[in-house]
Amino acid sequence: MTPSAKVASSLTACSKPLFAMALTGATLPFGIAIANKGFEQAVRDDATLALGVNVYRGKLTIPSVAEAHKLAYTPLDKVLA
Repeated sequence: MTPSAKVASSLTACSKPLFAMALTGATLPFGIAIANKGFEQAVRDDATLALGVNVYRGKLTIPSVAEAHKLAYTPLDKVLA
């Protein structure tokens, strides 16, 4: 194995744990909010979290997806009401 291949291999091996840590750091606050407040309240309190809700209670809550698939769209706030 060439020296550059060894470096590339070691960087790839090191990046997996770093990626997992970064993903955990980015998503853990949402999980904690859901655990502490319940799903509906957490989504009401955090617009960023609400953007990640695609379907809730059988209703499609993303307008672009509904339009692309010619399906009914329901705003998330109506589903949460």
